[in-house]
Amino acid sequence: MKVVCIIQARVGSTRLPGKVLKQICGKTVLEHDIERLKKVRNIDEIVIATTLLEKDNAIVDECERLGVSYFRGSEQDVLSRYYYAAKENKADVVVRVTSDCPLTDSKVSEKIIDSYLDNKEIYDYVSNTIERTYPRGLDTEVFSFNALERAFNEAISTRDREHVTPYIWDNNTIFNIFQYKNKEDYSNLRWTLDTEEDYKLISIIYKYFCDKEYFCMEDIIALMKEKPELEKINIDIEQKKIDDDLILINANKEHCKLIYEWRNDKEVRKNSFDTAKISYEEHVEWYAKKLNDSNCKIYLLANSNKNIGVVRLELKDGENTINYNIEKNSRGKGYGYKILLELEKELIKNQKTMKLTAYVKSENIFSLKIFNKLNYEIIKREENIIKLQKVIGK
Repeated sequence: MKVVCIIQARVGSTRLPGKVLKQICGKTVLEHDIERLKKVRNIDEIVIATTLLEKDNAIVDECERLGVSYFRGSEQDVLSRYYYAAKENKADVVVRVTSDCPLTDSKVSEKIIDSYLDNKEIYDYVSNTIERTYPRGLDTEVFSFNALERAFNEAISTRDREHVTPYIWDNNTIFNIFQYKNKEDYSNLRWTLDTEEDYKLISIIYKYFCDKEYFCMEDIIALMKEKPELEKINIDIEQKKIDDDLILINANKEHCKLIYEWRNDKEVRKNSFDTAKISYEEHVEWYAKKLNDSNCKIYLLANSNKNIGVVRLELKDGENTINYNIEKNSRGKGYGYKILLELEKELIKNQKTMKLTAYVKSENIFSLKIFNKLNYEIIKREENIIKLQKVIGK
């Protein structure tokens, strides 16, 4: 029986681009991942599953430098990437870890794999990720190739295709699921790499143990008890969840071209009050002004794979006015509602109350339904313009 550990890795990241190739103590994050997983005695082979994108040639170069196998597949359909990687490498059992976990503990992963192998006639899937008791960043999922193949053949939703295993653990009438738990609950600790704060913490941990051949979960916990200020470094970072795998990120100058493309989309212009197509030069000038305007905030709605939409909040003529749009391939999936909801959450964090205003064309039925669902009230109707308002934070 062949146990193959597949590590998904790509250069792209909405919050920390290129994170898996960042250096920690003279080695890339991916190299640390591989070194720690090579210590897991019940893994027969390690395979890096990356994408076909040109920018992920850097991942392939790193794999070749490190002498580790790799597979290239779909960027968005990560389930298919896993399936074909497992099939090509003749896996009977698949161990899934992600490349943003450079503190992976070989002994923890080993125990979870053993739990599966000892009970493979009973369980289709064993992990420590659904009912969490381990620090985030020690995630290990183990499942049969048959379970992966069934998920590959039956999963339809974007969510299930993007995240590999939800179809398995969502369908516990089809698959037998088991959760491996630690005796003590350390789920409050965050040791995964997704932000600059995470990178700072993990770098400090590695520097502290640089003279040790290997350090494990217990070593890090002892360090954090000795230096409780370490936990505070990334304590405010909100983990992206699979079922709510959406975050608002501040737009920056690197997003200029992307927002330009969205803004000139035919459907977006149709629903705008200014329907004319704009030049890139005009957009660059406009965008730079907005980024530097203290009365304007621009956010992108993103998940772990891509940017989905943009929302702008601008204080103008005494009103906090909202404008948003969703990129064309993500429309009709509820993201309009979600981007406005996430904006409200962000604003409530920073102040007690605020009156939000939106102006919508009367023929833009979909947008009107979204604002209605969020309990905006219609304040005024003028020709083809409807003005809506809502007070948040009351």
